[in-house]
Amino acid sequence: MTGRLAAWTIELSQFYIEYKPRTAINAQVLSDFVAECQFQAKTQSFDENHLRPWLLFSDGSSTADSAGAGIILISPGGFKIQQALKFEFSAINNVAEYEALIAGLKLAMNLEAEIIDIFGDSQLVSKQISGEFKAHNEKMAQYLAKAQEILNKFPSWKLSNIDREENQWADHLAKLASSSLPINPNPVYVDVLATPAIDELSINQIQNNSEWRKPFLEYIIDNKLPSEKREARSLMFKARNYYVIGSSLYWRALSEPLLRCLTLEEAHLAMVEVHTRICGEHLGGKNLALKIIRQGLYWPTIRKDCEEYVRKCQACQLHGNVDHRPTTKLNYVLVPCPFFQWGIDIVGPFPKSKNQCQYIVVEVDYATKWVKAKPLSKIREKEMIEFFMEYVVFRFGVPRILVSNNGIVCGGSI
Repeated sequence: MTGRLAAWTIELSQFYIEYKPRTAINAQVLSDFVAECQFQAKTQSFDENHLRPWLLFSDGSSTADSAGAGIILISPGGFKIQQALKFEFSAINNVAEYEALIAGLKLAMNLEAEIIDIFGDSQLVSKQISGEFKAHNEKMAQYLAKAQEILNKFPSWKLSNIDREENQWADHLAKLASSSLPINPNPVYVDVLATPAIDELSINQIQNNSEWRKPFLEYIIDNKLPSEKREARSLMFKARNYYVIGSSLYWRALSEPLLRCLTLEEAHLAMVEVHTRICGEHLGGKNLALKIIRQGLYWPTIRKDCEEYVRKCQACQLHGNVDHRPTTKLNYVLVPCPFFQWGIDIVGPFPKSKNQCQYIVVEVDYATKWVKAKPLSKIREKEMIEFFMEYVVFRFGVPRILVSNNGIVCGGSI
C-alpha cells in the first residue's frame, strides 16, 4: 500500500496539487463580515453600468436554399450573448437583415436594456430607419414600421452602419444558421492543431527523410559502398566513429560512452519525452540535446533539431523568459534636450482608404522618440506646412534642427 501511494505521489507531483483541509466557520466572524460590507458602493457601480449602453451586432444571410441571422448582444458589464437564428421561411437578404435586427431588439427588451447602440453592415436598413431612404416596397415598409415600433420602446438608442470586416462574428453566426445542412444535435468539440500532420516527423529531413543509419550498417556489416566515389569516401571517413553491436548502430563520442543511434521517429519521440512529458523540464535547445546524449541516445543533427523543437513548443513560448537584450548595439544620439531635433519623412503610396488617403507623413523626435503621423491623399506643400505647424511648432515650439531626405534644415531657416 505504501509503495502504491508513493507511486501516485510521484505521478501527481507535476500538477502542484495541494491538500487544504476545510476548517469550521465561526458564526460571529461571518456576521461581522456581512455587517462590514459596503453595499452602497455596489449600488453605485450598478447605477454606472445601468447608464452605459448595451451593444447589439446583427447580420442576416440568405442563400438559395435557406436563410438565417446572427446576433451578438453585449451588456455594459461585458457579458456576451451570441445567437444564430435559422429561418424556416424563404427570405431575401434585406428581409434577413431586418429579421436579425428585430430579433436582437426583442432580446435586448427581454433583458430590460434601456440604452442600446446598434451596429449592422446593411446600408439599406440603416438608411431607411434614419429616414434617408424611403421604403417603396410594401414588405420593406412593414419591416421598417415594426423596427421603429420596437425602437420607440427604448429610452435611448443609436444605429450605426459599419463595414462587414467589423461585423465578422455576427456574419459567421448568420452563415452558420443559413447553412442548408441539418443541425447536429450532438455536441461538437473544437480543437486547435498547431502544426500540420505531415510536419510531425519532419526533423530536418536527414538524407531526404530516408533511413540515415542504413548506409553505415551496410558498410560496416557487408562492406558495401555507394557507387559515387565522393559519397563513398565521405561514408568511409564518417564510419570510423560508428560501431555495430547486434543489429543496432552506435556512435562513439569523445568523452561519452557508446551512444545508440535513433531513427527519425525515435528521435522525435525522445525529444517529446525529455522536453514535455512527466520528467520534462522544458529545457533550452542546447541543454535538451545534452540531456538526450546523457541518456545514451544520438542522431547526426541532434543539436539543430532540439533547438528547432524548443522554438515550436507552445508552453515555452507562453511561459519562457523574455530576452530583453537589444538585437543590435545601441547608438548614441547627441541631442541636448527633448524636441530639439526632429526627423520627418513620407511613407507610401499605400492602397487607397475610405478618404482616398494613400500616403502617411511621419515626424519623430530624436530625444523622446515621440511619433506623430497623419494620412494624406496628396503630397503637396500646403499639407506639409499645416502638418508641421500644427503638430510640432504650435505644440513644442520651433525646433533647432529638422532632418529629412533632402537634408538638414536649421531653426533659423524655418
